[in-house]
Amino acid sequence: MSFIILPPSQASNPTPADSDVNVSVTTTLSWMAGDRAASHNVYFGTESTPPLVSSSYTDTTYDPGQLSNGTTYYWRIDENNARGTTTGTIWSFTTIPLPGQASLPNPADEANNFSVNGVISWTAGSNATLHIVYFGTESPGTLIGEQFETIYDPPGALEAGVTYYWRIDEKNAGGTTTGIVWSFTPIVKIMPLGDSITEGAGSAYAWGYREPLYNSLINSDCRFDFVGSLSDGNFADPNHDGHYGWRADEILNGRTSEPNAGKLTDWLPVSQPDVILLHIGTNDITQGNQDANEVNSILNVIDAYETANNKDVNVILALIIDRVPNAQATTLYNNDLNSMAASRIANGDHIVIVNMQNVLNYSTDMADVLHPNDSGYAKMANVWYSALVYVVTGQRILICSSTEGGSVTQPGEGTFLYGNSTDVNITATPDTHFHFVNWTGTGVVADKVANPNSVSTTIRMDNAYTLVANFSIDTYLVTANAGANGTVDPTSIFKDYGSSQIFTATPATGYTVDKWQLDDADVQSGGTTYTLSTITAGHTVVVNFKILTYTISASAGTNGSIDPAGDITKDYGSSQLFTATPDTGYEVNEWTL
Repeated sequence: MSFIILPPSQASNPTPADSDVNVSVTTTLSWMAGDRAASHNVYFGTESTPPLVSSSYTDTTYDPGQLSNGTTYYWRIDENNARGTTTGTIWSFTTIPLPGQASLPNPADEANNFSVNGVISWTAGSNATLHIVYFGTESPGTLIGEQFETIYDPPGALEAGVTYYWRIDEKNAGGTTTGIVWSFTPIVKIMPLGDSITEGAGSAYAWGYREPLYNSLINSDCRFDFVGSLSDGNFADPNHDGHYGWRADEILNGRTSEPNAGKLTDWLPVSQPDVILLHIGTNDITQGNQDANEVNSILNVIDAYETANNKDVNVILALIIDRVPNAQATTLYNNDLNSMAASRIANGDHIVIVNMQNVLNYSTDMADVLHPNDSGYAKMANVWYSALVYVVTGQRILICSSTEGGSVTQPGEGTFLYGNSTDVNITATPDTHFHFVNWTGTGVVADKVANPNSVSTTIRMDNAYTLVANFSIDTYLVTANAGANGTVDPTSIFKDYGSSQIFTATPATGYTVDKWQLDDADVQSGGTTYTLSTITAGHTVVVNFKILTYTISASAGTNGSIDPAGDITKDYGSSQLFTATPDTGYEVNEWTL
């Protein structure tokens, strides 16, 4: 009897499993060898009848190398031994495809109406598990990182008028698909909100402060859009939400007599403002219902809108204009507004307070009791503009001025705009016979001026600042000295250029002023005062004193003589002996003085 080996059984338990999908492109093939198999013939490829890639292979794993994404591969393992070869089953698997490109960008590519506080979003590419975000002001954007979400909220407000670029690369286990570079240029959406003063009542052109404010923003190259449910005034951007005759509570809740006008919660999601210019309370005061708490409620509604829409809204809150005649109620209301808003600001609310009450000349800037004329509205526009430049554009305001005796020659005097954190050169130039003292102002208080005592230095513009160049007229030291036997006042004094100084000499008892000298030259004989006129340099004044002298006239009556006789000059405090000689037969009868 004899025995022979049986053929091998088929290979089994393939990895990847038969018909598996989303298989890694770096997978390794493995299987369980058939019984009695001594070696293996490996067939592998993209055809349903794969080609032989290795024969008499002794391992039960095989590395096919880097595979292609989204491709179906076929493979078979034939088992060998001395008896022969057993053909295996053809298995297949499909590798993971690359993710599709991200699409449907929001904002749309090259959009120019996107909010500076907007959040960008996109539709994920097919099979994407991660999104690689690029965002910045240079194409394709700066790498931000990987994330699971299909939205990205840029930190802080974007800068209006600046073009931003972004790209989303889609990623999964199979690799990364590079996205399209998109771009957009954001604008600031500004909602003028309030009553008839916001509408422009009293303006000859029905645009109030809005048209001059529009022009100022345009001239500053700001990218913006006035938004609101109303439109008044024939100019390029007349939208607003200034509702004639409305009180603060009606802005909140709507007006029964105007049900179609809506209310704040209706206007916000439609207009989607980034900035709200809020001037409200005039009609409340007229009706005796003024209450800063109503404005506080308006601000609460705005906060709720921000939270619900993941959006930052800056409110520029006006302390409202007064009326004719001035009303104490306006001042009290504004004081309450200021306190309320300051408390909210301290808790992180985005509010800027502007004072409109003190801007107008109520004799010349009013069209009627309540409403400004176009001159008054222009002044209001200037106040809104100054706040908007800071809040919206990222530009910082520098206001330069000077005291008498010089000027700011770099950058000049007036109002200037700079990018945030710009280092600005400042130079002060004194007039003739004046000198620079120092810089003062809010920029110095905030420690943003490199050297406040230098005529030429820099200021870091990370906020709105004022600077004042202080000058003083040149001064000169005039020293006065007194000789012996007297004093002079003053003895030492600094005097302004071109001024005069009176010096007063006080002789000691028995002395008088002899002469005055200026810089060693005799300038005046006698006199207890001396005036030094038109001082243009330092000087030394000297006053000299001399003792007082007196004339004594000596004479004798008849029948005798006196010695010395006649006029005799004697110093103060001295003595003189006189001798009388009577004639024969006579004697001195008496001395008289």
